[in-house]
Amino acid sequence: MHESISHTVGIRLPDLKLQVQSYIAQLKKSLFAIYAKYEVSDRKELAVKVREGKVDTQDSDKAIELLKVINACGRRNEIVIDLGMLVESERQKLAEFFGREIEVAPLPGWITPEHLELWESCKMDLHFLPAVDMESEGQNAPGWTTKLDRQRLDRARFSRFKNWSKLPGSWILIDGRGGSTDCGVEGEDGRYPEDENFLEPLLDNIIIYDSGGIFGEVTTAKSRFSLYLNDIVGFSCVFINSVEEKLKIPKYCMRLPRVIEYSVLTSLYYPEWKSIEHEEWVADWIEGKIQYDTLMPDKHFSYQFKSESGHPIVHEREGRQRSNMIGFRLLAVLPQEIKSE
Repeated sequence: MHESISHTVGIRLPDLKLQVQSYIAQLKKSLFAIYAKYEVSDRKELAVKVREGKVDTQDSDKAIELLKVINACGRRNEIVIDLGMLVESERQKLAEFFGREIEVAPLPGWITPEHLELWESCKMDLHFLPAVDMESEGQNAPGWTTKLDRQRLDRARFSRFKNWSKLPGSWILIDGRGGSTDCGVEGEDGRYPEDENFLEPLLDNIIIYDSGGIFGEVTTAKSRFSLYLNDIVGFSCVFINSVEEKLKIPKYCMRLPRVIEYSVLTSLYYPEWKSIEHEEWVADWIEGKIQYDTLMPDKHFSYQFKSESGHPIVHEREGRQRSNMIGFRLLAVLPQEIKSE
């Protein structure tokens, strides 16, 4: 065992891709925590204490795995996903965010290395969101820097989503790319970055009818903007079926992110989202009410990341409202077991 700890290769971080450098830095942070626990400064000193029987087996095994993954990343100059390390990385990030230890569920057993490689190529990131109610027990999380202001929070409370402020308590896939930089520009469709390997080729499956309905002119989507909400999340539509085939996960796992998830994910993993200028559709909605003997339409929400106040904004929108300033991204809540069809 101590021989494995003692052996590693030299890695020059500046020679590696930026994302690989960042990933290795996370792994090293976990490794240095083990060093600090046993009051050593490097792997050689840790190996000595292993031989002397002064290191817990669990910690020595973890150090070995960390070193193996660091070495593999350095040799290949690419992120090498180790499932055990992925769980540990999530646990570490969540502890920093909440200011306390958070239990992270094991990865669903059906997830394979092939899934991970596919999702990474689509810029769909794997994270864990614990079953924490952010309005009560999570309200004072020290890492939650992108809270909704009180006015927007009160609006979000009307969401028909049960337990609107509670995180799902599951592993999720989230579209981690930034926003569009050319939406709303005349002559531009509004493209999300690096989308050519994910949704861009699938948008032709979204059928758009003009004001004449099914008897009017029919076109297909050219971007993630100017779409009715039902065009995106109608689970019987060709589009969501094509996403299911692309990601190799059941379509019942997929939906739009909720307001509370956007807010927490921005603080946890995606601070760059705060610079997104446009809005995005969310899953939260308000049921229409009867006013003056008229049934008012359902109200849906869109989420705006950037604002002058520094707080994200929640807007009320009609589900059949089209705008070249409202885009979307997908989220999948991954079950521990996949239902048989």
